[in-house]
Amino acid sequence: MFDSLPPFPAPAAAPPARPPAGLTLRPASPADLPFFAQIHAETRAADIAPLPWPAAQKLAFLQEQFRLQHLHYVRAFAGADFWALGHAKRGALGRLYLDRSGPEWRIIDVLLASGAQGSGTGTALLRWIQAQAGKAGAKGVALSVETGNPRARALYHRLGFVDRVSLTGTHHAMFWRP
Repeated sequence: MFDSLPPFPAPAAAPPARPPAGLTLRPASPADLPFFAQIHAETRAADIAPLPWPAAQKLAFLQEQFRLQHLHYVRAFAGADFWALGHAKRGALGRLYLDRSGPEWRIIDVLLASGAQGSGTGTALLRWIQAQAGKAGAKGVALSVETGNPRARALYHRLGFVDRVSLTGTHHAMFWRP
């Protein structure tokens, strides 16, 4: 499955500064795709659990969903940063897709493995993004969050993001201004 996926675009630029304590960012590579697909499936498993499908069909669905998401991201955000997120001691943690090409930075996707959720990793990463956007003179940081993800939305609110508009009923657009 992964061999047929397009590669990540060449890195736009190195991270603007060292990530917060212990975290690492490096350009994502095709070798990261199986891990990214695994954590995608982890985060989506509850969504499809009620479906009366056999396990193999659910897995195939999640793999196809991941494939289509990857195609969309690399085509729609070719100038963005596609980074693998890790920790010096804990290893691979997830991914950060961030577009710094415009006056407003856009968090395309933050996806953390279940073991990294609720550990402060997301908070530290978001604060780092906010600090770097402020230093770079960006007008702010935009993102969208699923309406069915109240924990993430509450985190964004705690970090100063405000609602812009409900996009489709499935996602809320949010924005943070330095």
